[in-house]
Amino acid sequence: ATENYEKAVKLNWNSPQ
Repeated sequence: ATENYEKAVKLNWNSPQ
């Protein structure tokens, strides 16, 4: 139950805020 978290983190880090 950590695949979703990793995916979200990678997307967040890849996306400029």
